Amino acid sequence: MFGGKKDPEETYGTLTQHIRNSDVAALESVLRSLRQPAAALAWQANGKPPLLHVAAERNDAVSIGTLLAARADVNAADPLGTTALYLAARSDGAGALETLLAAGADVNCQRGSGATALYVAAQNDSRNCLSALLLAGASVDRPKEGGFTPLLVAAMRNHSAAAAMLLDAGAVADRAYDVADRWTALMLAAHLDHADVLHALCDARASLGLTDAAGRTAQQLARDAGHEAAAALLAGKEEAMADVADAATREGLMDELRRLSPERAALQLAPAALEELRELCSDSSGGESSGVFPAAARLHGQCLLMANTLLPAARAVSDLARLDAATSRQEEAVAEAQTAYDDAVTALRDAPSDGSADARAAAQRDAAREAYVEALGALRAKYAVRQARGGSDAATRARVREAIPEGGTGEGGAGTGGGGVGLSEALGVAVPVLRRAVEEVGEAHAATVAAAEALQEAMGRERMLVEQMREPLADAERACGAAVEACVAEVLGGEPEKEMEQLALLGAAVASQVRGRRLTGTTSELDHNLGVQHIGFDNRPVNVNVFTGRRQRSVASRAGIALGL
Repeated sequence: MFGGKKDPEETYGTLTQHIRNSDVAALESVLRSLRQPAAALAWQANGKPPLLHVAAERNDAVSIGTLLAARADVNAADPLGTTALYLAARSDGAGALETLLAAGADVNCQRGSGATALYVAAQNDSRNCLSALLLAGASVDRPKEGGFTPLLVAAMRNHSAAAAMLLDAGAVADRAYDVADRWTALMLAAHLDHADVLHALCDARASLGLTDAAGRTAQQLARDAGHEAAAALLAGKEEAMADVADAATREGLMDELRRLSPERAALQLAPAALEELRELCSDSSGGESSGVFPAAARLHGQCLLMANTLLPAARAVSDLARLDAATSRQEEAVAEAQTAYDDAVTALRDAPSDGSADARAAAQRDAAREAYVEALGALRAKYAVRQARGGSDAATRARVREAIPEGGTGEGGAGTGGGGVGLSEALGVAVPVLRRAVEEVGEAHAATVAAAEALQEAMGRERMLVEQMREPLADAERACGAAVEACVAEVLGGEPEKEMEQLALLGAAVASQVRGRRLTGTTSELDHNLGVQHIGFDNRPVNVNVFTGRRQRSVASRAGIALGL
């Protein structure tokens, strides 16, 4: 399997020695001599690690490239699940790690314990590998058993730079492990007095008020462990964050107050606008003799009269006129036929008595007679039709008289035809105008009606809200006035000059004690030595030492020069 009869372990040992000697040429030579190099590369008998692991632990990127070229498995793991990438990260072998990543190593591969390459890089402060793994997309919060994340182990090991890198990459600052006390990274750093890690976590906005399984905050854990500096740091951060939150709250309040600045135009309708609205409402309501509706109604009536009555009547009159013209033409034809017949009779009477001439004249007379009789028949038919049409014409005239309004046909007059315009032409002008009046003006009017209803509802709601707000506005105004008076009295009250004088005396007494001997004893003894006797600098009894009480510290900070410490 390994070429010749050489023992597999001996071949493994030879390859391992070449890697440790960084003899890449010899390594390549042996690999080329093997019939199945992949088997040798994967050999792990007797607890020996894969050859790729040996090169990774030495950060030997060249040997790793040679092994990968011989088809070594980039994700090969030992019985514990350890990969070459994990080993490179553990020893901060950035060159080896980047070679493995470029070959497709699984950046999130976990050991049996759940630890990833990123976890061990954070654990060992392997910052070069940590950066490379984060750039390669390693899961920043993937935990090992117990819920320990890379950030938690970095905080535990006091690797502040690694912790900052993880936080910048999006690590969850407030995630706690799953066992025992369930501490967050901030709690671990506070308990272990890791100040730099505390700064990094606080800068990343880690929550200061979270509690562990026993209900303790990070500040309490630091104080319980005797780490007063860490506790003071967290207290200062908490106070600073509170100040920032207060400033943000004040700024938000100021923004809202600026936005809520009352404007008369926004809360009251100006008299001129009200008058204009009243005029618009008056114009929209109109009267029966003005506005669009009366004119549209009259025009609609005229259009109906023309379309339903006058157009049919006009067509009937036109048909009757054509019939009369045809009858007149037929009467003329009868007269001509009669003249032709009379002439034929006269010609027959005056014709020579020879047989042929007499026969021709008789034939012409007979033909003229037939034409005359035919013309008379046609004229008789015309008269019959005209007589029938006469009754229909009378009915049409009656309908027209009935349809014409009592006051006439409206503007333009009944007989004017709209200035010589025919019925069809007049309808062609009137119908588009009527359509626009009914549809467009009607749509606008519907919107006006809806707006009027909405206005009525809105004004009713406004009246109701105005009535509802009168008393709360008055109450709020009285409350603000009282608060302003109380705050002004508190700010301007007191005797700051006397307070400063007494602080100077207290400071001098403390300085004298410090110079004279070491301060020992209880708080009561120290107060007695200083002559304080639990009397504050404002001559009022207090329950805390003048040098530890919060109020005294704030004043003392303003009078630092007077204290002389």
